[in-house]
Amino acid sequence: MNQLVAYALSWARERGREAMRRDDGALSVEQVILTVVLLALAVAVAAAITAAVNGRIGGIT
Repeated sequence: MNQLVAYALSWARERGREAMRRDDGALSVEQVILTVVLLALAVAVAAAITAAVNGRIGGIT
């Protein structure tokens, strides 16, 4: 898992450098995909936290 995260971060850094070289103001396909993936991950984490909190509260009441 750590290798996957390290690879993803190095890939994102390289894409960022490339974007800085050719900064025309438009998002590349990779940037859009990365943004969508990060947003989906954030939603999944929020859903997991919400489910955990609701489960804990449901057990108390």
